Amino acid sequence: NPNGMNGISDESMQNREQQYIDTLKFYSRQKCIHKILFVDNSNWDLSKIKRAVGYEEKISYLSFDGNSFPRAWGKGYGEFLLMDKAIDYLSCNSGNSIIIKVTGRFPILNISSLVNEFSKRKNLQLAVDVVDNWIYRALKLKWSSQRCRTIIYALTIDFYKKYLYGRYKEIHGSD
Repeated sequence: NPNGMNGISDESMQNREQQYIDTLKFYSRQKCIHKILFVDNSNWDLSKIKRAVGYEEKISYLSFDGNSFPRAWGKGYGEFLLMDKAIDYLSCNSGNSIIIKVTGRFPILNISSLVNEFSKRKNLQLAVDVVDNWIYRALKLKWSSQRCRTIIYALTIDFYKKYLYGRYKEIHGSD
Protein backbone atom coordinates (compact mmCIF):
# COMPACT_ATOMS: atom_id res chain seq x y z
CA ASN A 1 0.00 0.00 0.00
CA PRO A 2 1.81 3.14 -1.19
CA ASN A 3 -0.29 5.22 1.22
CA GLY A 4 -0.02 8.46 -0.75
CA MET A 5 3.69 8.27 -1.64
CA ASN A 6 4.61 10.49 -4.59
CA GLY A 7 6.09 8.85 -7.66
CA ILE A 8 4.37 5.47 -7.28
CA SER A 9 3.68 4.03 -10.72
CA ASP A 10 0.65 1.93 -9.75
CA GLU A 11 -1.32 2.56 -6.60
CA SER A 12 -3.74 -0.34 -7.06
CA MET A 13 -2.95 -2.79 -4.27
CA GLN A 14 -4.39 -5.69 -6.28
CA ASN A 15 -2.20 -4.87 -9.30
CA ARG A 16 0.85 -4.51 -7.07
CA GLU A 17 0.10 -7.84 -5.40
CA GLN A 18 -0.13 -9.59 -8.78
CA GLN A 19 3.16 -8.01 -9.85
CA TYR A 20 4.81 -9.41 -6.71
CA ILE A 21 3.38 -12.87 -7.43
CA ASP A 22 4.58 -12.85 -11.04
CA THR A 23 8.03 -11.56 -10.10
CA LEU A 24 8.51 -14.05 -7.26
CA LYS A 25 7.54 -16.90 -9.57
CA PHE A 26 10.11 -15.67 -12.10
CA TYR A 27 12.92 -15.47 -9.53
CA SER A 28 11.96 -18.80 -7.97
CA ARG A 29 12.48 -20.55 -11.30
CA GLN A 30 16.03 -19.17 -11.69
CA LYS A 31 18.62 -21.86 -10.95
CA CYS A 32 21.20 -19.28 -9.88
CA ILE A 33 18.96 -18.05 -7.05
CA HIS A 34 19.05 -20.33 -4.03
CA LYS A 35 17.20 -18.30 -1.40
CA ILE A 36 14.79 -15.38 -1.56
CA LEU A 37 13.74 -13.09 1.25
CA PHE A 38 10.61 -11.19 0.25
CA VAL A 39 10.25 -8.11 2.44
CA ASP A 40 7.00 -6.15 2.49
CA ASN A 41 6.87 -2.79 4.24
CA SER A 42 3.09 -2.30 4.16
CA ASN A 43 2.06 -5.00 6.65
CA TRP A 44 0.03 -6.56 3.83
CA ASP A 45 -1.46 -10.02 4.38
CA LEU A 46 0.94 -12.17 2.35
CA SER A 47 -1.10 -15.38 2.45
CA LYS A 48 -2.41 -14.99 -1.14
CA ILE A 49 1.11 -14.33 -2.42
CA LYS A 50 2.49 -17.37 -0.58
CA ARG A 51 -0.25 -19.65 -1.95
CA ALA A 52 0.06 -18.35 -5.51
CA VAL A 53 3.87 -18.50 -5.67
CA GLY A 54 4.70 -21.78 -3.96
CA TYR A 55 8.43 -22.58 -3.67
CA GLU A 56 8.15 -22.63 0.13
CA GLU A 57 11.62 -24.17 0.46
CA LYS A 58 13.18 -21.27 -1.44
CA ILE A 59 11.31 -18.20 -0.18
CA SER A 60 11.09 -16.60 3.26
CA TYR A 61 8.66 -13.77 3.92
CA LEU A 62 8.89 -10.75 6.18
CA SER A 63 6.13 -8.17 6.51
CA PHE A 64 6.10 -5.14 8.79
CA ASP A 65 4.49 -1.71 9.09
CA GLY A 66 7.11 0.51 7.50
CA ASN A 67 4.99 3.06 5.69
CA SER A 68 3.94 5.29 8.57
CA PHE A 69 6.68 7.91 8.15
CA PRO A 70 5.87 11.33 6.63
CA ARG A 71 5.54 10.96 2.83
CA ALA A 72 7.74 14.04 2.31
CA TRP A 73 10.70 11.96 3.52
CA GLY A 74 10.48 10.06 0.24
CA LYS A 75 10.77 6.54 -1.10
CA GLY A 76 14.47 6.29 -0.23
CA TYR A 77 13.69 6.55 3.46
CA GLY A 78 11.27 3.63 3.25
CA GLU A 79 13.60 1.66 1.00
CA PHE A 80 16.45 1.70 3.52
CA LEU A 81 14.14 1.16 6.49
CA LEU A 82 13.07 -1.99 4.63
CA MET A 83 16.70 -2.96 4.05
CA ASP A 84 17.51 -2.53 7.75
CA LYS A 85 14.69 -4.96 8.57
CA ALA A 86 16.01 -7.42 5.98
CA ILE A 87 19.55 -7.18 7.38
CA ASP A 88 18.22 -7.74 10.91
CA TYR A 89 16.40 -10.83 9.64
CA LEU A 90 19.54 -12.07 7.89
CA SER A 91 21.90 -11.20 10.74
CA CYS A 92 22.51 -14.86 11.56
CA ASN A 93 24.24 -15.22 8.17
CA SER A 94 27.91 -14.66 7.51
CA GLY A 95 28.81 -11.00 7.21
CA ASN A 96 30.63 -11.64 3.95
CA SER A 97 27.59 -13.13 2.27
CA ILE A 98 26.59 -11.22 -0.84
CA ILE A 99 22.97 -10.22 -0.96
CA ILE A 100 21.31 -8.90 -4.08
CA LYS A 101 18.45 -6.50 -3.54
CA VAL A 102 15.96 -6.28 -6.41
CA THR A 103 12.69 -4.50 -6.83
CA GLY A 104 9.83 -6.83 -6.00
CA ARG A 105 7.37 -5.82 -8.67
CA PHE A 106 9.37 -6.06 -11.89
CA PRO A 107 11.65 -8.98 -12.77
CA ILE A 108 15.23 -8.30 -13.79
CA LEU A 109 15.23 -10.48 -16.90
CA ASN A 110 19.01 -10.87 -17.02
CA ILE A 111 19.29 -11.70 -13.32
CA SER A 112 21.22 -14.92 -14.05
CA SER A 113 23.97 -12.99 -15.83
CA LEU A 114 24.17 -10.45 -13.03
CA VAL A 115 24.26 -13.10 -10.29
CA ASN A 116 27.03 -14.92 -12.15
CA GLU A 117 29.00 -11.69 -12.56
CA PHE A 118 28.62 -10.74 -8.89
CA SER A 119 29.66 -14.26 -7.85
CA LYS A 120 32.92 -14.04 -9.82
CA ARG A 121 34.05 -10.95 -7.95
CA LYS A 122 36.00 -12.26 -4.96
CA ASN A 123 36.28 -8.91 -3.15
CA LEU A 124 32.86 -7.53 -4.00
CA GLN A 125 31.58 -5.24 -1.26
CA LEU A 126 29.11 -3.14 -3.24
CA ALA A 127 27.85 -3.02 -6.82
CA VAL A 128 25.40 -0.25 -7.76
CA ASP A 129 24.13 1.52 -10.85
CA VAL A 130 24.97 5.22 -10.58
CA VAL A 131 23.34 7.55 -13.08
CA ASP A 132 24.73 10.99 -13.87
CA ASN A 133 21.93 13.39 -14.73
CA TRP A 134 23.98 15.98 -16.63
CA ILE A 135 20.81 17.99 -17.27
CA TYR A 136 20.80 19.11 -13.61
CA ARG A 137 24.20 20.74 -14.11
CA ALA A 138 23.25 22.15 -17.51
CA LEU A 139 20.19 23.83 -16.01
CA LYS A 140 22.31 25.04 -13.07
CA LEU A 141 20.04 23.29 -10.61
CA LYS A 142 21.47 22.82 -7.15
CA TRP A 143 20.52 19.14 -6.99
CA SER A 144 23.18 16.50 -7.05
CA SER A 145 23.55 15.22 -10.59
CA GLN A 146 24.40 11.69 -9.48
CA ARG A 147 21.84 9.22 -8.24
CA CYS A 148 22.05 5.56 -7.36
CA ARG A 149 19.23 3.42 -8.70
CA THR A 150 17.91 0.88 -6.23
CA ILE A 151 16.13 -1.38 -8.71
CA ILE A 152 19.05 -3.78 -8.23
CA TYR A 153 22.27 -3.69 -6.26
CA ALA A 154 24.57 -6.19 -4.61
CA LEU A 155 26.49 -5.85 -1.36
CA THR A 156 27.78 -7.79 1.59
CA ILE A 157 25.99 -7.81 4.90
CA ASP A 158 29.14 -6.38 6.53
CA PHE A 159 29.23 -3.48 4.07
CA TYR A 160 25.58 -2.68 4.71
CA LYS A 161 26.01 -2.80 8.49
CA LYS A 162 29.14 -0.63 8.42
CA TYR A 163 28.10 2.07 5.95
CA LEU A 164 24.33 2.06 5.43
CA TYR A 165 22.51 0.60 8.43
CA GLY A 166 20.33 3.27 10.04
CA ARG A 167 21.77 6.09 7.93
CA TYR A 168 18.42 6.91 6.31
CA LYS A 169 17.42 8.52 9.62
CA GLU A 170 20.14 11.15 9.16
CA ILE A 171 18.92 12.45 5.81
CA HIS A 172 15.14 12.15 5.87
CA GLY A 173 13.40 15.05 4.21
CA SER A 174 16.56 16.47 2.65
CA ASP A 175 17.57 16.33 -0.99
